[in-house]
Amino acid sequence: MAAFWAVMNAPADGRFIAQRHRLPVPDPFSFTAEGRRWTAHEWLLELVMYRLHLAFGVAGPLILFALCAAATLLLSAALWRHVGLAWPWTTTLLVALFLALAPFRGPRPYLA
Repeated sequence: MAAFWAVMNAPADGRFIAQRHRLPVPDPFSFTAEGRRWTAHEWLLELVMYRLHLAFGVAGPLILFALCAAATLLLSAALWRHVGLAWPWTTTLLVALFLALAPFRGPRPYLA
């Protein structure tokens, strides 16, 4: 459910940037830090997520981050195999990595 709400709210910064051609400073979406200075350090990915959301709906950002997670797992497996780790150990580490990344699955710009 958290991933769903993250996708539904994710395009707001990207939409702001695309429509106004500037960064959202101060943060117009926060009621707890209203008027405070805020650095939009994920602005480029927010814009990409907004464009994907426009083109493909909610599935766009989800697919992007699923591909990022798959790439992380594949690159990790390739590295472990390159250094000589046997397949059973590589598979065990991949399962552990997959489980360790569980809290971070979904569209979260700071992860990219």
